[in-house]
Amino acid sequence: MTNPTKRIIVKFRSSPELDSRALSELCDKIAGITHGFLVRPPRPIGRAVFQLGASSDVDRVIREIQQLPSVEYAEPDVIDRSSQSQGDTR
Repeated sequence: MTNPTKRIIVKFRSSPELDSRALSELCDKIAGITHGFLVRPPRPIGRAVFQLGASSDVDRVIREIQQLPSVEYAEPDVIDRSSQSQGDTR
């Protein structure tokens, strides 16, 4: 069982034009689209997590972000509780 959150994961494309300044500007743009904020900055693997604003529609936000040329994908962040329901007590 997975529970959706009001967060999205964004994976950026690897690109020589996407230096730290351009990446920062892109994160600001995405935060504006989400009407939220950056929760976790891009990691070396190129993924970042954004919190959506209370009135943001997850599907609409994802469609809009996926149209950006520097974005490989955007998807809802989910909490996977399946391992807990199967008795996994890690």
